[in-house]
Amino acid sequence: MAQVIKGQMAATNLSADSFLHYADILSGLRRPEIVLLGTALRLYRNIPPGEKRVAPLASSLKMELVGKPMFPDQGALEAYCFSVTRFGLLSEGVGGEKAAFGGFPVVPTHILLDIAALIDIEAALETEPE
Repeated sequence: MAQVIKGQMAATNLSADSFLHYADILSGLRRPEIVLLGTALRLYRNIPPGEKRVAPLASSLKMELVGKPMFPDQGALEAYCFSVTRFGLLSEGVGGEKAAFGGFPVVPTHILLDIAALIDIEAALETEPE
């Protein structure tokens, strides 16, 4: 949270409304959800604009996270993907790509992208004890 505030303060004046909004979202996240979001953002940014993103992103997330202690199987990964939708941070995609994939939410939303503009989520995790 401190890194988000620092980033927001450096970019512009932090309004009370923005502070409360980000604080509410970030305070409710568990460590596996933060790991998931940081990984999803990194992978999402590596897919060139204009290309299909949902299926490659889901596949990359599975390859990178499933089997790690926080994500022992695909069911755990999917559960965490659905859990962060309570804050509107991941979606299942849009349009035909969403319908064709028909899977779990993996695409960062504008809310997550706004937060990510203020903080490097994966770097912030490295500074925190597990």
